[in-house]
Order: sequence, then structure tokens, then C-alpha cells
Amino acid sequence: DEEPIASFEFVSSPVVDLSYSSSSLFIVCQNNVTVVKNQKKAQTVFENNNIVAVNYTYTDKNQLVFVYADYAQATENKVAYITSNGKIKNTFNLDQRVKYIHSSSNEFTVLFDDKISVYSLSKGDEKSSVNCDDSVNSVIKMSSTIYVQHQQIIDALNA
Repeated sequence: DEEPIASFEFVSSPVVDLSYSSSSLFIVCQNNVTVVKNQKKAQTVFENNNIVAVNYTYTDKNQLVFVYADYAQATENKVAYITSNGKIKNTFNLDQRVKYIHSSSNEFTVLFDDKISVYSLSKGDEKSSVNCDDSVNSVIKMSSTIYVQHQQIIDALNA
């Protein structure tokens, strides 16, 4: 058997997702995010048990858009835009709990219980908002259209 190039152990926080971006590997866990650079060096973005993962998505350029809370059952969430070198490019506060998130090249779309909001990735300012009900499960914004999925139905809305 060959020896591994590198080995990383995540005992206190189960791994939720792995995603490869150029020469980096994003490791999303329930209570932290780690970026492995050049298949060898691990950089912890959030320390174990300091945050609670709520949701996440990746941009078109495979950068991580990570939603987290300071504690379980928090009613407010934060969004961190994390580059493939493990640096937090931007952090934004959201005054509600995030149900789902999707990102495109320069913005991210957030589904809350009662609305869908589109924010700028660079500044975090809200660009548009559409009301919805709690039957919506997920959203994807493409160009100026927001596609909304609830059960077996997908609706297209103007952003």
C-alpha cells in the first residue's frame, strides 16, 4: 500500500462536504471549515465548535459561500465568502435564518421563510427581494430570473 500524501482528521465535527477548487480542497464540517492547499497544508477558517454550519454553496469560480450561526437555533445568520486560499474575502450579517442559498458569479440568492433576497458578493447589499411562503424548498437565480422550487413545481419569477 502507498502512503498517503497527507492525512487530516476531523474527530469533533463531522464532514458535510468536500469540494475541489484548482489546487485547494474545501472541507465543510458541521462546526468548521478547512481549506487544504496544494494537497498538503490545512488551514482552518473557523475553529472547531465556534460556529454552527447552516448552509453553503459555491460560486461559478468554485469559491465557498458559507452560511453559519454563532450557536444552534440562532435566529440570525452570517455569510462568509471564502476564497480557495482559505481567506475570508467578505462577511455579511443576515437578520433571519437562512433556509437555502445559491450563488452565481457576483451575487448570492438567499431563501428565507418569507422571502427570497439577492445580495452582492462584494458588498453584501441587498439588490432585490421577492416575497414567498414557507412551501418554497430551494431557489436558483439565473440572469434576471429566480427559479423557485416547491414540492414538484418550479416557478420562474422576475428578480
